[in-house]
Amino acid sequence: MTELLVTVSYYSDYAKIALENYTIIEQLLAKRKVIDEKIKSSKHLSKEVVKEAYQWADTFIDINKYSRIVIIFCALSLEAFINDYAISRTSKSYLKNYLDKLDLYSKWVVIPRLLTGSQLDTGAQPMQDLDWLITQRNRLVHFKTKTVVRDKVTTEIQFYNEQVAQKTIDTVKNIVLALHKIDKTANETWLNYEGEWFPSKRLDSP
Repeated sequence: MTELLVTVSYYSDYAKIALENYTIIEQLLAKRKVIDEKIKSSKHLSKEVVKEAYQWADTFIDINKYSRIVIIFCALSLEAFINDYAISRTSKSYLKNYLDKLDLYSKWVVIPRLLTGSQLDTGAQPMQDLDWLITQRNRLVHFKTKTVVRDKVTTEIQFYNEQVAQKTIDTVKNIVLALHKIDKTANETWLNYEGEWFPSKRLDSP
C-alpha cells in the first residue's frame, strides 16, 4: 500500500502569527487615537480623564509587547522559508550537511546563488532590511537582564513601536519578492493571507 506523504513547513504559520499580532497593534493605535482625542478635548483633569491617560500610556506598553512578537515570528518565518526553499530544490540532508550552519543572512545570500546562479543584491533595501531584522531578533533572543534607573528606562532599554512592527512586516514581503524576482519558481503566494497578508503589487508586475 502506498503511503500518503504530507509536507510540513511552518513559514506561512509563523507569518500569520506575526500578522495577527500586527493587527492587534493596529487596533491599539485606533484605541489610542480615540483616547488622545478625549484627553485633548477635556477642559479639566477629571477622574475619567486621568483614567483615560493611564489607558493611553498602557497602549505604548502593549504595542511594545506585540511588536516584539512580530519581530520574532517574522524572523522565524524567513528562516523556515529559506530552509524550505533549499530543501525543495536539493534535499533535507544536503541542507543539514552543507547549509544549515550558515547564519540566516548568509543563507539568503548563498542559497539563491547556489541554486539559481543569481544572488540577491546585498546593497539593496531588502537585504539591508533583513540584516536590520536579524539584529532586532538577536537583541530579543539574547537579551540580558538589566537593572536601570526608572527615569532612564526608555533610553536604556530598546522599545519597539508600530513603525518597527510595520518595517518588520515589510521586510518579509520585500525579501521574498526579491527572491521571486530572480527565481519565478520561488513560492510567494503565501504572502497573501485571506486577501490581507502583505497586500502589495508584485515586483515583477508591469
